[in-house]
Amino acid sequence: MLIFQIEKIATKGHPLLDGVYNVALRVSDNGDCLTTIPRAGVVTLVDAHLLVKLLTMQDRLPLGETGRTVASILADVERIGRDASSAELPSEHAPAIAGLTLLRYQTDEGPQRDKFWVMQRELRSEGIDICIDESGVLVGFSERTEEGHREKISTNLVSRLDMLSDRDGALVDRGALRGKSALIIGLGSIGSVLACDLARCGVGRFALADSERLEWGNVVRHAAGLSDVGRLKSKVVSDLILDRNPNSQVSEITLELGAASRDTYDQAVALADIVVCATDNRLSRLMCNRLCVKHRKKVIFGGLTPGAFGGMVFQFRPPETMCYHCFVSSFPEAAADRETEESAYAGGPDGHLALDIAPITNLMSKLAIVELQKQIGKVPGGLDADLSAPWYIWINRREGEYAELPPLGRGVAGLRVLQWNPVQMEKFEDCPHCGAAPF
Repeated sequence: MLIFQIEKIATKGHPLLDGVYNVALRVSDNGDCLTTIPRAGVVTLVDAHLLVKLLTMQDRLPLGETGRTVASILADVERIGRDASSAELPSEHAPAIAGLTLLRYQTDEGPQRDKFWVMQRELRSEGIDICIDESGVLVGFSERTEEGHREKISTNLVSRLDMLSDRDGALVDRGALRGKSALIIGLGSIGSVLACDLARCGVGRFALADSERLEWGNVVRHAAGLSDVGRLKSKVVSDLILDRNPNSQVSEITLELGAASRDTYDQAVALADIVVCATDNRLSRLMCNRLCVKHRKKVIFGGLTPGAFGGMVFQFRPPETMCYHCFVSSFPEAAADRETEESAYAGGPDGHLALDIAPITNLMSKLAIVELQKQIGKVPGGLDADLSAPWYIWINRREGEYAELPPLGRGVAGLRVLQWNPVQMEKFEDCPHCGAAPF
């Protein structure tokens, strides 16, 4: 397949001009995919070139009649494609391993979306693609031209109007979220997935903090895979973010959160709009909590029991709700259960699945997005009121402290399996951090 971005020959706001263009191309999967999308984390990587020919068609497309439109396009592709196959490639554009022909049509009226998707589906079945662009409608078809022979390949066009947010609808304000920043401390099974979630939602600035490297056993629950083993988690997750939202700004902290790195983290917390603490030990959580109290930043914590039969999410919204120190003081056993070192549940009888972590990560991501949306004055569907509890308990299985719960589906009050159980708690006024005493 060939994936081609129209902006490679004309940027947004500029007209498309007829002519021949030579465009840098990336080849992957042993040549199975040709694309003009750069690889994340790499400034420039050019494996080959694509020869692009743009032609403006004289006839206008009858977009109101999808069957007639598709037939007309296929006839043009057959005629122009036959002419292109008989032509020699211009020597000044060699070497090009593939050729793309773009046909530009004007229309009497803008295409109706439902009819346009029907046309696109029909054309893609023929290896041809169609897209709406600033200058009209573009149709593309391509072929490989290596080693003196030609072979048709399927085409996928990316318009200058195409945005990663097209399928979000009105759920998030990506324009505003682009300027929002998230500090994520701990980039393991929770933090790595959460970072990708925020990037997909359009958050534009990230500070990623983790001193560890990705290990072989991490990948069964981490957002990254075996090809990243041995790399610093901060660099791995940075690449994952840029691969989902290439316009993001990402900084990295490779120091462990502790007394020696306090100044570094103090500055990072001060600059963040939201803080997520996805570490698995109490010392780092309490230090993160103190910094968030100091700078009055909302922070979200998440944790799992050994074996992940249960989990919890805790959010501190200064100065209204109790901080994490209040929580530890009031519920020391519950806090300790969910501060187990990840190595303690990496395998054996206490091992668990990424599926067990997913509910925790999902709620933490949603709480972060709701907070950022609240800061810009747009929270969809009243979620801010629905997600106002400081403590949420999740139960994956009826084990441990939850062994006596009734099965799912029984009509009883109290804690339930496989659903979020919010717990309302009052602020601990004598807390030495968020109470009357200064930081």
